[in-house]
Amino acid sequence: MEIHNTMDVIDSRDIVDRYNEIVGNPEFLDEATSLEKVIRQGENSSDWDHGETMIHESFFVEYTKNFIDQCYDDIFKMTENNDGSWPYRHIKIDYESAAEELKQEYTCIDFDGETYYIRA
Repeated sequence: MEIHNTMDVIDSRDIVDRYNEIVGNPEFLDEATSLEKVIRQGENSSDWDHGETMIHESFFVEYTKNFIDQCYDDIFKMTENNDGSWPYRHIKIDYESAAEELKQEYTCIDFDGETYYIRA
């Protein structure tokens, strides 16, 4: 599986698998070096070996929206899946602000100049 720094979400196991697949092959030296840098930044994360989710900075708001919608069913019911009655039709979630606040629980990984977030 090819791994590149424009993907929205990357599983750490895919990075490790790809690195192990190409390490030592001079044809993939640049890619292996890039992946090794990512691995070194993330390997101390408690979930790295079990599948740490790396979220691209440009996708973090959408990731937050999906996270809220999946984990907080009551909010989803009130804001997205209601009958349009008062006061529910006026409830809106500021996903951009929620994403900024959620970032406090994450740490950054640099993947060839692109920022990814993983749980701290």
